[in-house]
Amino acid sequence: MKIIDNRFNEDLIKSFVGKKLARIKHDHFRYTNTVTGIVGFMIEDKSYAMVNDFEEVDYLDWDNEACVCRITERPWNEIRSFVEGEEQITTEINEIVEQVTIINDHIESYSYGEKDYDVWETRAIIFDLGSYQVSFTKQVCFFSMEIEVNRGYDLINKIETTDAFYNEHNDSDEQTLKISREIVTLSD
Repeated sequence: MKIIDNRFNEDLIKSFVGKKLARIKHDHFRYTNTVTGIVGFMIEDKSYAMVNDFEEVDYLDWDNEACVCRITERPWNEIRSFVEGEEQITTEINEIVEQVTIINDHIESYSYGEKDYDVWETRAIIFDLGSYQVSFTKQVCFFSMEIEVNRGYDLINKIETTDAFYNEHNDSDEQTLKISREIVTLSD
């Protein structure tokens, strides 16, 4: 059985609670509120990049590549668009992070009744700022680099479930998928 765990580091994310979300950075929106591959955010004086990019991975035996989403500390001036020549916009937030919610999807694959994959991936991170929320969501499709950016209320209800996508793209009679969701809320 192959185990793949691409969940965000909870200790890192918990360290954001009680600190100021100073600003966010991303490509300009064109037709929807999605951007390709990267968003940036600054917590107090440290900046982080959420990158959703292709990595070589045996993903449910469907392909040898999938987009994997990660958050890493990165200098603000090194958070750049994946699209050549694209200017990014910076939005000042300057609000205290009251809590952070992480949405993790769990996909278990069974071939001929035997469990062959156990996959965890973070789909979204939601910053609760008291009077509103900011979220970054990895697209449902495992081969999409898109990240959806939202600002508003009850953003957890805007995060699409993965069931329909995976069941539609699983064309194997021998493979059965079990999909569930984990919601992790981090606060003081």
